[in-house]
Amino acid sequence: MKSLTQLARLFVFGAIFFLSPLSFAAGNFEVTAPNGGQKWVTGKAYAVKWAKGNAGAQVKIQLLKSGKHYQWISKKTKNDGKYAWEIPTTVVTGGAYKIKITSIKNKKVVDVSDKVFSITKLASRGDTDDTDDTDDTDDTDALEVTTPNGGQKWKIGKAYAIKWVVGNGGSYVKIQLYKSGKHYKWISKKTKNDGKYPWKIPSTVKAGSAYKIKITAKTKNSITDSSDKNFTISKSGGGGSGSLKVTVPNGDETWKPNTVHVIKWDKGDAGKFVRIFLLKSTGKRYKTISVKTGNDGKYPWKVPASVAEGDYKIRVQAVTDNTLNDDSDKKFSIGSVLKIKSPNGGETWEAGSSYEITWEKGNGGGYVRILLYSGSSHYATPTMKTKNDGSFDWVVPSSVVKGSDYKIRITSLSSTTVNDYSDDSFSINNSSYPSGDYQYLCTRNNCSYFGNRVRRWPSKTIPVSGATYQEWRSAANRWPTVGFNYVGSEPTQGIQIKGYSNSYPNACGWASWWYYSSGEMGVCEIRVNTNHDLMACGTEADTMTHEIGHCIGVFEHTSDGGIMDATAAGSSVITTPVRKMIGLLYSLSPGADISSHLSRTPAQQKQGRSNYVPNGRRLIFGGTLFTTQRSQ
Repeated sequence: MKSLTQLARLFVFGAIFFLSPLSFAAGNFEVTAPNGGQKWVTGKAYAVKWAKGNAGAQVKIQLLKSGKHYQWISKKTKNDGKYAWEIPTTVVTGGAYKIKITSIKNKKVVDVSDKVFSITKLASRGDTDDTDDTDDTDDTDALEVTTPNGGQKWKIGKAYAIKWVVGNGGSYVKIQLYKSGKHYKWISKKTKNDGKYPWKIPSTVKAGSAYKIKITAKTKNSITDSSDKNFTISKSGGGGSGSLKVTVPNGDETWKPNTVHVIKWDKGDAGKFVRIFLLKSTGKRYKTISVKTGNDGKYPWKVPASVAEGDYKIRVQAVTDNTLNDDSDKKFSIGSVLKIKSPNGGETWEAGSSYEITWEKGNGGGYVRILLYSGSSHYATPTMKTKNDGSFDWVVPSSVVKGSDYKIRITSLSSTTVNDYSDDSFSINNSSYPSGDYQYLCTRNNCSYFGNRVRRWPSKTIPVSGATYQEWRSAANRWPTVGFNYVGSEPTQGIQIKGYSNSYPNACGWASWWYYSSGEMGVCEIRVNTNHDLMACGTEADTMTHEIGHCIGVFEHTSDGGIMDATAAGSSVITTPVRKMIGLLYSLSPGADISSHLSRTPAQQKQGRSNYVPNGRRLIFGGTLFTTQRSQ
């Protein structure tokens, strides 16, 4: 973008490009939550909050997406500053949501979240994708149990404080004691939602380790939360302090037959002697390991060859009181172990050729996932799901970069902790990269890659919406190498010409974009200043050509005197270096690692731009302003 001021070099990132609609303040009537940055999850309940102001007795609440009405949350509710909203599972996930609240009495009294928030789906337990989008939800407005939340050891007859985050639970809550996932006892059927309840554990409660606390809003059963993990309730007395607790094996271990392993536990108050049992994963007793052994916290056990392969737990039980016992928190396995056989180090595979990945099935369950790693980072996925039969035929993609630091990782889909890596690195040879001067991909530190990973659209034909004027379409068609598919509705992955705006009075136009950590471009938005014709901006066609250049891969300004130059006023030329840049860029695959083709040292490359995260499709923001001075 061309400029006559220092603002020409200004880069604006993230949410600066997105402004909330104008609101009418009425006695400080305003949305306070969500107000930008929250990450809420479908199926969960949250509190929509606002300052009541003088909006009258009632308001209506809308969910907006990308600035447009998406659905009603409530067409009529009290103006009391808070509304409990359980997000429907039908809501499409995304990061462009806002809340709009309007007075029913006076439609001019309205406010919208200042910035966007995101709505995501709760990841399933079997998800082993190595991405960073799944588990950073913001439940600060939700009711939440904090104590006991897993691992506590409480004793019968003693008083403890049950604690929780008040959140959106209303005035009153009810508290239950759960055992092994089922209702066991009411602690309180109605108590104030003040975040704390004193509970003296009655003698009628049986000792055990599978307890949780569940707290539910009195007025809405969907607003509820339970302890994240089990806690223990035990009897007092015996030979020690604390509670009996199995520590090894306690989940996800694999023990082979005819090998010796040490069963370990916290002695607690179980007395001088304990019994040890082997249980099936269902909790049913399978074998007695010891009828009586000293309660010293450890027992060496040689796993018999007669034990069938499968999942088990260990139970340690006081001899004097069988109610004083504990089981492994999670199942462990007895049998062979999942183990990679090939490639296991030293092999050289050729990109574009087929090879057999092999492994010992072991404790991998029915299905496994196979991932390719480069160094310590996930690079590609040969298969998300295949039968655990010990073999998988894989055609190495031609997009895989030549390298010697590759490993295969195989993970059980039934238990993510059951996995194995190649013992040592193997090599992949690739002679398929196009020839050319790769330095053209970086002009004046204006690089079409981050962290040496290519960023481009997945196809050379890019969907474009909003190109309503012929000069705008003509501007797009000036660009070589790529083509455009003009569509009526905004594409979920493509260029969106948003038309005119006056958000930045000194800017002729601006672009903002998102790209995925996989290297694929996600969305690029373009706007032209409402007063474009009154400013020293040249033609709208030139401005649009410039902005589309940003969207297709020239992510920053050049200094070559052409259309993408920040200082070359009046130029409309797409220079040879820029043409070569786009041509080479679209001969490569999104996310391709071109580090071996670059002669520039890391110090010469633009610092702070290595935002490529190979483990998934996290959106990364960027943008530029095309600025100028107003004509005098």
